[in-house]
Amino acid sequence: MKIFLGTICGLVLVAILFLTLKESHTPDPAPPVTQEGDFRSDDGSFYAFASPPLPDRDWKDFDLLADQLKDALELKEGGSDIEQIRRLLLEWLQADEASAIAFLQSLPDYPYDLETVASILNQYWSNMPESDRLAKIMAWAPQTAIREYARREVFFSWTSEAPTDVRQWISENHDFEMDSIFRYWMERDIESSSFEDSFKWIQEISDEDPRKERMITAGIIYWNDEEPDQLATYLNSVEPSALFDEGIDSYASSVAQQAPEEAMTWAESIFDPERRARSMANIAFIWWDQEPERFDQWYSQTLPADSPVRRIVDQLIAVEQDAINQGNAQSTN
Repeated sequence: MKIFLGTICGLVLVAILFLTLKESHTPDPAPPVTQEGDFRSDDGSFYAFASPPLPDRDWKDFDLLADQLKDALELKEGGSDIEQIRRLLLEWLQADEASAIAFLQSLPDYPYDLETVASILNQYWSNMPESDRLAKIMAWAPQTAIREYARREVFFSWTSEAPTDVRQWISENHDFEMDSIFRYWMERDIESSSFEDSFKWIQEISDEDPRKERMITAGIIYWNDEEPDQLATYLNSVEPSALFDEGIDSYASSVAQQAPEEAMTWAESIFDPERRARSMANIAFIWWDQEPERFDQWYSQTLPADSPVRRIVDQLIAVEQDAINQGNAQSTN
């Protein structure tokens, strides 16, 4: 009986000692976030945006990872340390994705290799549908450098693999901004189709979509760089529309340097009267400078005295002639 009681007392003492040691070695709790949007807490750690760390990991390890990763990401002579970036980033993502993403959002574009980070993230999420990856990225803080790199990476790889799915997704997600990535999207889209097919799809987008006109304009500029003759044929085949005005204005301006008379024909096809007048006047000014005799003939035979185009052209020529006269006067003195 005494032996039994002694055994019980011994076990109780061991349990008390174990709990005391455990309490003394429990890491300090993570400090609170000082304000919404902070990526570091008061002591500079990244744990503030993290979910609880894995049981065998001290939360302060994330700060060590942050310092090591920043060093690997820095673009030095010879580039960044891609293998080290991959090892550290995957370790952090697997341990606590939330704090890893918070850290990445805190980085500026330069001098860090965020393009490599975006590629690793896209690979890390490879089992997730591309639409879900984009939704995850678009929920990040706007105007952060990694957000733009990551959405480009996912969007471009998806377009190369499934352009039809991407078209459907674009048309359903009106808040997805296309301006900065449109040219790259079309470059990949036409790999599986053609400029004509891409434009046919763009025209099917709702006129209420604020991106539509900008997409048409960017597409015309890109197509003109690659296949100007085919673009001219296509533009001649479409119905006049204000949605095409900015693109046709840009196309006419590019043609004006080599063929002002042809450019004038394009400018005359602009749908909006005010934009048409400005475009025609700008091309007429180039024409006046390059082929004054042909310009004079067009000016006298085509433009009525009360034409808004004539008024703008007269103003442009008057300003230029004043500048020439002032320059001649200064050189004489």
